[in-house]
This record gives sequence, structure tokens and C-alpha cells, in this order.
Amino acid sequence: MGGAIAWADSVSIIPVEGRGKKPLIPWAEFQSRIATGEEREEWHRRFPGCNWGLVTGKISGLVALDFDGEEGLALRKEKNVYGPIPTNLTGRGCHCLFRYPGREIRNGANLLPGLDIRGDGGYIVIPPSIHPSGKKYEWQIPPWMVDELPKLPEWVWPLLKRNDTVVVPPASAKVPVADGLPPGADRGARNATAARVAGSLYKKGLSEGAVLTLMHQWNKKNRPPLSDDELIRVVQSIAKAENRQHPPTQVVRGEDFLSEDIAEPKTLVYPVILDPARVIIAGFAGVGKSSLAMNLAAAVSAGREFLGWTTAQKTVLYVDGENPRILVQKRAKVIFDAIGGDIRNVHFAFPEKKLDLGSVSGLSQLESMIGTIGAGLVVLDSFLNFYSLKSENDSVEVRGALDHLTALMRATEWV
Repeated sequence: MGGAIAWADSVSIIPVEGRGKKPLIPWAEFQSRIATGEEREEWHRRFPGCNWGLVTGKISGLVALDFDGEEGLALRKEKNVYGPIPTNLTGRGCHCLFRYPGREIRNGANLLPGLDIRGDGGYIVIPPSIHPSGKKYEWQIPPWMVDELPKLPEWVWPLLKRNDTVVVPPASAKVPVADGLPPGADRGARNATAARVAGSLYKKGLSEGAVLTLMHQWNKKNRPPLSDDELIRVVQSIAKAENRQHPPTQVVRGEDFLSEDIAEPKTLVYPVILDPARVIIAGFAGVGKSSLAMNLAAAVSAGREFLGWTTAQKTVLYVDGENPRILVQKRAKVIFDAIGGDIRNVHFAFPEKKLDLGSVSGLSQLESMIGTIGAGLVVLDSFLNFYSLKSENDSVEVRGALDHLTALMRATEWV
């Protein structure tokens, strides 16, 4: 027990939501300092039953290889990642902990099929947390039971230098059931493609049984096919999402309806922007869309009024893929001084390369940024700079782009 306590005191640990992965606190500062005992005791009191996250990277002196799902576990076996390696069993795979190499290691998704890495700016959920599936996170080999963390395997380093992305098939892709199913996918893109195809089939009004039958036929085209268990998991996951989006319509008696206690919806800007929600500020070039978005960010950062409406105070992530840094800085200084926003509650990001939110890699990067600061409002300026759309006036293409953001919004609860 003493070893476990000493180890926990030597690493950075944060509270995350119960049966989930979202931080319950703004946690950027805990990437550079370890919480005090008093802070941890306060978290225990404030968040009973919460999960716990281990901040990876330099602060804790470790990085984690995340072997996820069947592909990840097969890769772990193929690469023989066993021995005296601290290992955390998750609901779908495992985290293996390695010594921080003394140089920056960023988070990376899909280094190989089923393999992610968590380093600087990342965290993993650790025991005694509970996975959304209900399974408990368990230490297969506790970190306090090894004399020293092992080095990262040599085969990992070339993967960190690559800049590969896995492109999510566009939402506009048709599923011509009568003429045969869409082409299969290569390893690394199969799950995303399966989700897209299954979603298209459900939108045609097919039952889960019919969808699963067609998905088994489609799966034969994959290179290689997904396992039956993995395919069923994807189909069931999409079925649950569809049911949430299209719940059965209930018929309520008039007298019951008038006496019903209906909770007011959560709002970011009362009463015009719900929380969570997707909002697009549209207009011709030069009319002030970016300035309006910056005004919104400033108001929300301090919980001040926005155009006369009340706002909820949130941490803001402002990602600018269009404007020069100096222009954004000057605009922010003027607006924050005028409105009285809390600039300490706003984080800016300027992607050096295009942040393609139509790819798994791009969405993963955005999710990491959101999770790092606990953002409640995300501003993307401008929207088209984060997608490769053939036409911004094509409603099907734009809808597909928004669907990507909806999935991320539900996972991270940002606006």
C-alpha cells in the first residue's frame, strides 16, 4: 500500500467524470505541476465516485502506449510488449507505461491500427476507475512494483516521425443497396468506414437485423475483414446512436402535458444558444464574422453579457486556421479590453499545417486540445479552413462535416 501511495504522490493525477474520460477540472496547470495532497482531498469530496486520470509526459516522467481493441492486443502480441512493463488493463485493451525519454513526445493517434500514444499534453484513465462498459480498470503490473520504467521500444520511434492520417469516408457517400454494397477498406480505416456504412443503412429505415446481414456481406470486402465481434460492436454502437437521435415518439395526454415538470434547457448564451450546440456564423467576406466570434469568446470567458444576452462562463479554445497571429492578437487585445473578458480563460491555437477535421487524425488532435484545457466553447475560424469541401454550398457535404463535429461535441461536451 505504501508503494502505491508514494507512486501516486510522484505523478500528476486529475479527476475525470465517472464511467467516462472527460476531466472534471481545468487541468492545463497539472501538466506542469503535481496537485497537492489538499487539492486531491478536495477532489475526493467534490467528485465522489469519479474516475482518475494520470497525466502523461514530462510532469509524470512517463508515456503510455495505448493498445486498443482486438487490433491493438494483436499488435502487442506481435511486438512482444510484455515483461516488467507497468500495464493498465482497460475496458478494450491496455496501457503500457514507459520512461519519458527526455524530449517532447506528443500525443498520437493510429500510429498503427489499434495503437495510440499519450505523452505531453495527454492523460490516461487509471484504476480504480470504471470503464463506460462497466468493466474496472485494473493494474496487470502496477508501476510501483518495477524498479525502473522501461525505455520506449525502438520500433515506436519511426512511427512518431510519420504524419499519416486516416481519412473518414464522406458522409455524402451513397450506399447503393440494390446495386451492391460500397467497396471495403484497408486496415486502419475499416472501423470508421463500417460506422459510416451502417449509419447510411439505418437512415434507409432498415432494422438492426437487416443492417447486420448487409454489414456481414460488406465486411468480406475489407482487407482483411473485421472480426465478427468487432463488426457487431460497430453496428450496435451505431444503432444506439441512431436511437438517441431518433427516439420513439411518445403520445402524452393533454392534462398530463400541462402538469409535466419540464426542466429548462442548459444554455451557453441565454436563450439563443443551447449547451451543447453547433453554431455557424455566416456572412459575406469582411462583414465582421471573426470579430463577432471573438466577442463571443470574450463574453463567455468571463460569463459577461453577449449582445445583451446572459452567458455561462466557460473555458474557450479559439482555433484560427485563416488569420495571421498578429491580426488575431491585435483583435483580441481590443475586444477583451473593451468587453472585460478573462483572457486567462482563453486558449489560442494556430495549426502549422491544415487541421483536417474530415480525418481521424484531425479530430483526434482537436479532441486532445479540448481535453487538455477542458474547453466548453470551441471557435473554429474559419469553418472551411478545417475541411476539404468541394463546395461550401453543397448541403450534403456541409452536413457531413457537421456530423463529424456533432460526434466530437457529444464525446467532449463542447459547444
